[in-house]
This record gives sequence, structure tokens and C-alpha cells, in this order.
Amino acid sequence: MVWTPDGKFEELRNLIHAFVAELDTPTMLYVNEGLLGRVELKRISDEDKASGRTGIGVGWRTGGGEFVESDRFEASRSAELRWEATDLKRRGQFLASAEKTIESFRIDGHYDLGNLRNLWKTALVGGDAAGAVAIIRKAIDTYERYPIARQFEQLPYPPHDDLGDVLEAMQAEQSCRDRLQAFAGNPEYVLPRTYSSMKAELEGPRPQHRQPSSQSAVAKKSGGCYVATAVYGSYEAPEVMVLRKFRDERLQPTFLGRGFIAFYYAVSPSLARHLPKHRLLSAWIRGRLDGLVQHLQSRT
Repeated sequence: MVWTPDGKFEELRNLIHAFVAELDTPTMLYVNEGLLGRVELKRISDEDKASGRTGIGVGWRTGGGEFVESDRFEASRSAELRWEATDLKRRGQFLASAEKTIESFRIDGHYDLGNLRNLWKTALVGGDAAGAVAIIRKAIDTYERYPIARQFEQLPYPPHDDLGDVLEAMQAEQSCRDRLQAFAGNPEYVLPRTYSSMKAELEGPRPQHRQPSSQSAVAKKSGGCYVATAVYGSYEAPEVMVLRKFRDERLQPTFLGRGFIAFYYAVSPSLARHLPKHRLLSAWIRGRLDGLVQHLQSRT
């Protein structure tokens, strides 16, 4: 497969930024319980199968209760666009790939987490690591807010694992190259931007009076607290916020504290990734963290 990178990073970043802001708003809903109540799934007829048509028939109910059916071409067209997007991504046409994926969402009138994974991979291999993380964060928020996401989305693993995977890959240039090449699906893939520029966008500006380690800076800006987030179920859980404050105010300023943070972020992504499968271990860790949180709160 010919590798022809488009070099359109700025356009890609602007596109991703605008679309992330639109997710889970009235113009781009998630397929939640309320939305599914307005959708009818129709069995593909023998005539459709014989003609080679695929996909599903989708219908919507208006505010007045009237049912409006979209034709089959529209439903199959969104799937066709996603195949085209995958091919474009493999050839290095990241902007065109992202445009195709977003167009497929607009045809469907909503987004889902499975295809949102394809979009963040396109953003990442196109050089927009910050945009990829922003998409994953929105996916995590959707996954936590809507029970149907956890019940019916056919995901290989929760989006929390995607975040850990990306942040872990971005910790070193070689791991970044290897992981992004796998996401690109092309052995000729090369980074469209320098590794340092991609990582700098994840870290954000650093305070002048402090120079934290690169690992802790990435974790602090882009998620961090992997284990705590996994056991409490949300990055914004009150307990996680207490632990983040302890990390930033008590550990980060000291030499030993920074060493502990570096060690933690070296081992915690892999541990957090497996916690959902081990409830007893997760419960045991949560009990220990509960005690630490109570101790920290009692000292404030």
C-alpha cells in the first residue's frame, strides 16, 4: 500500500477540536436509551440481500410522534464511508479519513463509541495526540454516563484502557513510533510530526518554578491516577480529586515524592487495565485508598 502522508496537521487538529465540542450535544447525540426509543430496526428482506444491500433501516419519530423513515442507502452509506476512512488512514490521508468518519456520524445523526475509537486513532496517527486524548476523554465520559454503553457497545475493552494505552505509548519515542505504526496499519508509517512536539502538546506549559519529570507531567495533564480512576469509576470522583491534590501539593515538590510518582506512572497503567476483570483485587485496593482519602481529609 502506497504511503502518501498528507501533511495537513493544522486542518486535522481544527476539525477534531470542533467535532469533540459537538459530541453529546443536541446536534450530535449518543445512542442512549431515549434515542433508541425513537429508532426502529427492520429486518433485511430477501430482495435486499439479493441486491447486495447491507446495513439496517433506521427511522425517527418527530416531536409530534410522526415516524419518518430514512432510506437504506443512507444507512449503508455511513458504513461505506467508514471503510473508505480506514483505507485513507492506512495511506496517510489523515484529514480526508477524519472527514469521512465524521460525515458517517452526521449521516447516522448520532455517535457511538466503537466508531469513535477509529476517529481518535486517525487523530493520533495524524499527529494530533492532544485531539486523540480529548476524544478518548469524551468516550470515557459517555461510557460512564450511559448504562447502555457498557451493556451493548461491542468494545474490545473500556475506553479507560485506550487512555492508558495512548499515554503509556507517548512516554518514549520508540514506543510512540511502534504503537502509532500499529494504529496506522501500514508498515511504512512514519510520524507526521516530531515526537517532542506531540508530547509537548500533551504536557502543556510547565510552571517556571518547577520542572516535573516528563512522565508525571503527562499523567497530570492527560489523566493520571490510573488505579484510582479505575477503582472509583471516574476521573472526577471526589476521592480521585483528593488523591490528585495530594500528589500535586505534597508529593510533586519533593525529590522522593517525584520518584514515587515516576514509579507509579511506570506500573499503574498496566495494573489499571486489568482491574475491571478482578473485582476482589479492585475492592481491596479501593479499601486501602478509602483509608488514605479519609486520612488526608482529616488533616485539611
